[in-house]
Amino acid sequence: MFIHKLFGDFAVPNVLNNITEISLVRASIPQYGALETFPYEKDDIVAVIPKGHPLSKKTTPIEIEEFHGIPLAISFDISNTVYTVFGQHAVAYNVAIITSINETAIEWARTFNTIAIIPFSDADTRHTMDMVIRPIHDPGMYISSVFLIRKDRELSYAGKLFLEEIGVL
Repeated sequence: MFIHKLFGDFAVPNVLNNITEISLVRASIPQYGALETFPYEKDDIVAVIPKGHPLSKKTTPIEIEEFHGIPLAISFDISNTVYTVFGQHAVAYNVAIITSINETAIEWARTFNTIAIIPFSDADTRHTMDMVIRPIHDPGMYISSVFLIRKDRELSYAGKLFLEEIGVL
């Protein structure tokens, strides 16, 4: 049994070509025809706002329309979600930077008074103590981690045991 956590662009071919039995990927809305997905974790996508920014005073979730024209710092793994959700609302987005990690998007927002749009986890708490965290009012603003296996492949004993042990089977 081989398990890898990779970007979806790398994990999917590995599973499809039987290089990897199980892969863990983070995806907005994972839909892979030949692969079966087993949800594992789900992180909400939030707005991280500098305290001096006008949107920092809001106490309710941020509406997508309120981001119109505001420079955004987003993490790469949610870029498709941001483009899709903003497009569904017909909101012109202004992505100033796409980063590989949340900390960079947060620092960009802090330094340049922009808004970071990131999938928030407990690990981000220490980087955002001087910032305001607001949920975004749209049901599509999340990212999930899923395990992928081929639909036509019988899992090995170890693979089955692993997925059962972590509670996804």
